[in-house]
Amino acid sequence: MERLSTQERWQVWKGVVLQVFSVLLLLFVGYAMQVKWGMLGLALTELMFLTLAVVYVLVQKTPLKEVFPIRLPSIKDVLGTLVLWFGSVLIGMASLGLMMWIMPSAFEATTEGMSEILGSVNPFLTFLIAAVMPCICEEAIERGAVLSHFRTIKKDWVIVLIMGIFFGIFHLDPVRFLNTAILGAALTYVMVKKNNFILPMLFHFTNNAFSVIVSVFASNTYDAEALSEASQQAAASGSMTFAAYLVIGFTAPLMIVLAIWLLTGKKKEELTRDQFKAEQKKNSRRIVIAVITSAVMLFTGLCLMISNPAFKEQYAEAMEEYTVSMEQQ
Repeated sequence: MERLSTQERWQVWKGVVLQVFSVLLLLFVGYAMQVKWGMLGLALTELMFLTLAVVYVLVQKTPLKEVFPIRLPSIKDVLGTLVLWFGSVLIGMASLGLMMWIMPSAFEATTEGMSEILGSVNPFLTFLIAAVMPCICEEAIERGAVLSHFRTIKKDWVIVLIMGIFFGIFHLDPVRFLNTAILGAALTYVMVKKNNFILPMLFHFTNNAFSVIVSVFASNTYDAEALSEASQQAAASGSMTFAAYLVIGFTAPLMIVLAIWLLTGKKKEELTRDQFKAEQKKNSRRIVIAVITSAVMLFTGLCLMISNPAFKEQYAEAMEEYTVSMEQQ
């Protein structure tokens, strides 16, 4: 990852301190504002983090354009970012299914709490506060100020892992920790590889906009009681839901490999013969790993689904109805 002109001021330990301070600020200030003022409190929380990020960079006497580099991305980079988002969402859904299975009551409480907050104001303000503001404000503190401390780390995967864990902790929700950590790692990967603040903003906006639109649509289509009942049923059949998400998302590893190629792949003429061979070997290894991972996800999902008592009961009922209809004919 590209280093800052004042990188000597951005020691790794300061990044850890800044992340801890941000979490404490969210816990003791942001959370209090959200409890008292709802969506307005959420908006103020987002602005608080944007202010913290900008002020911190200025105190470090570093040009804002280096910490938040912005330039017009290529179509290939945009496409790679969106493909990576979709693959990450599918993996994240599986992690949510796992949490639904392991912690059903906590998952139900989290779902109901989020639905209540998102439904407290009109859809336009909800979209602005929950989709637009986080992609600027949260990215400013996470992929901007905090991440810049780790630019000296030579292994990109170490930076991605650290920032993924940080982003999971940042949301202060055990149920969504895996999901947000996966998204945080993907967001960091895009920033590390492209050093263009527009791309993680696009990723974050797409993710939150999708969630808000689905939530608003669901709340407008079904009443609160129906949504609560659906949440309870999903939590009660956690293993079945987890299995379904594994089956639905088994192509995610292949999408992630495609996204990596779109974001980092180079044309043959840009590489030497040895570099091109090395790149082909690396891509082949990634594809093999992705295929194996996809196969494991699909096989595990199908096994969990077939062995589930509810599935067996539904299958038996369907077969009985089919037999009856055949006899009547």
